[in-house]
Amino acid sequence: MAGLDLRAGPAPSLAPRPPFRFVREELHGPSPKVLVKDAAGRQHVAKFGSEVHAEVFAARLVWACGYQVEPAFYVARVRVERLQAASVGGERAATRQASPRAARP
Repeated sequence: MAGLDLRAGPAPSLAPRPPFRFVREELHGPSPKVLVKDAAGRQHVAKFGSEVHAEVFAARLVWACGYQVEPAFYVARVRVERLQAASVGGERAATRQASPRAARP
């Protein structure tokens, strides 16, 4: 575990790169999220809210224990182009324009 970069995670080359463009709202699951496309053309699921910290931490911890995990990244503040078109979790996303915090490829 000493040789692992827990901050970067299992696939740092897949980390989301700005700018981000809104693709569509993801309506399934318990937390609000949107699908975005990054500068490299990769699609990521951007989640909102406090649970994203736990998801990223848990993925890194399980990866450090030797298991394969789906990469998850924490992004402190993100601006998503055209996000105001979505209604995230029953709220207008325009009020959360710069608030997605986690992304998964």
